[in-house]
Amino acid sequence: MKRVIPLLWVLCCTAIAGPAEPVALENGASPNGKYDVVLEADKDTPSYSKYEFKADNSPKLLVRELRSKKILQTLAYPCDPDSDMRPLREHTGIFWRPDSGALVINTSERFYSHMNVFVLNKKAGLFQEVNLPSYKSMTGFDVPKSEDLMARGHSSGTKWTEDGLLVYEIFLSPAGSYNGKDPLTHRVFLRLKPNEMEVVRHEPITDQ
Repeated sequence: MKRVIPLLWVLCCTAIAGPAEPVALENGASPNGKYDVVLEADKDTPSYSKYEFKADNSPKLLVRELRSKKILQTLAYPCDPDSDMRPLREHTGIFWRPDSGALVINTSERFYSHMNVFVLNKKAGLFQEVNLPSYKSMTGFDVPKSEDLMARGHSSGTKWTEDGLLVYEIFLSPAGSYNGKDPLTHRVFLRLKPNEMEVVRHEPITDQ
């Protein structure tokens, strides 16, 4: 009997505690209410401790079916989770396409940013990642050399147009040595396809 009681007590406590609740994100829910994006844990939640200072084991971003909580895509947090002390949700921006068929996840840290784009594959019942075109195909210029840039550049998806194009903005910061013709700031309009993005047009950014 002495052995049974501790076991029951452990099982009871486990049932009461349950799994950690994922962290909601601003604009995480899709416009049609069918999907959402959440964080496994954040810096101000108790379950974050097991992820701290483990670059290969940072909390994941989960794209879920809202009603069933079924995970439709898992994304390892793309940026350094320990770049500063702020919660990760303050470094994460979600942009759903109005029809809920695609989404952008922007993540950032002190000097860098990252963008992931996912498109709903209805047949497979999941969101699949779509990669950006090359820098040259988006801007018409070769990728700048790292020594010509300062570590303050960032790029992100900023919005969807009424006809469903993704607006992607690039801001690179030139070093004093830079003398190229590339303005290093570009606004690119992209059309999403099942397995790729097509460049529709691009323009230098002059309004910021």
